[in-house]
Amino acid sequence: KEKTVPELDAGFAKTLGCETIEQFREKARQEFKRTKEDAEKERLKSEILSRLIEKYPFEIPAGLLKKYLGMVLNNVMSNIQMGVAAPGDSGLPIDALKEKYHGEAVRKVREDIILDAIAEKEKVEVAEEEYEAAVKHIADTRKVSMESLMARIEKEGATDAIIDGLKHEKVFIKILASLGGGS
Repeated sequence: KEKTVPELDAGFAKTLGCETIEQFREKARQEFKRTKEDAEKERLKSEILSRLIEKYPFEIPAGLLKKYLGMVLNNVMSNIQMGVAAPGDSGLPIDALKEKYHGEAVRKVREDIILDAIAEKEKVEVAEEEYEAAVKHIADTRKVSMESLMARIEKEGATDAIIDGLKHEKVFIKILASLGGGS
């Protein structure tokens, strides 16, 4: 068996939804640029949250930590089942996974509490249209109908998680704007 790489020509470009190779190259450049910008935005978010967590220490309710650790472990277990687990996670007993991911759960709790407090103080709200646009974006990304995704979200009780994510994103926009780097 020998791997072959397709020719970079108009035929290849058309398989990716572009009319010409130039259009494909521009699309690739834009995607690369967006990916790079998203990575920088995530790095900045992480840095800001680290500073806020350091500056404002507080006790975490045990029940909330348990809930977040459960969510983190559910994601880890899903990744193991899909074969995309972090190195060393497969085969670890649940107690070892709990210990390994305890710090991540603590951080997530602190992040959410801080972001929720800022959202409340700044009166950040999410409009119904923003929620629906976010669900539509997720549906388009997953190539499923918005109606079926909306039904699944409601069935699983994930509406609040999406709204919280949108609120947190708006909080970051406010924070970045206050730092002079708003978008």
